[in-house]
Amino acid sequence: MSAHPEQGWNLRCNGILSFEDNGQLLPDGTVIASQRPVGLDRTAA
Repeated sequence: MSAHPEQGWNLRCNGILSFEDNGQLLPDGTVIASQRPVGLDRTAA
């Protein structure tokens, strides 16, 4: 596994790229969209 949190992604040992927003890019090029609900702002209290 290769972690790059400063860039917002991780490369897992099975070849999947996982992104900070929970999206994924599979080794075959398939994209799994982010599961984060739309409209949420992390800075809002």
